[in-house]
Order: sequence, then C-alpha cells, then structure tokens
Amino acid sequence: MAGDIEWSWMGTGNWSHTFKGKESVVNELLAAVQATLTEPFEVVPHRFIPTVILW
Repeated sequence: MAGDIEWSWMGTGNWSHTFKGKESVVNELLAAVQATLTEPFEVVPHRFIPTVILW
C-alpha cells in the first residue's frame, strides 16, 4: 500500500469520508472494519472509481 493512498468510503455513515494516507487507512478504517465484522464474512466490491493523475 502506498504511503499517499486515499480511500473514499461512500455513503452517509460514520465511515463516509476520505481516509488520506496509509496510517489513516490502516489505523482508522481497516481497524474499525475488522472490529465491526464477525466471521465468516465476505467482502464483495461492487463499484470502483479509479483516479488517474497524468503528470
């Protein structure tokens, strides 16, 4: 995972915002997701919105 990652969680809930940076994604987002989910669980991505930056 790149240090400058940005992960946008869509919606209207507590997690619905953009997590900026590897530390934020790991410590805020992924830790909360792991604490919330119970096994067995399955993550099924439905929609990706890629951002391409051309320098």
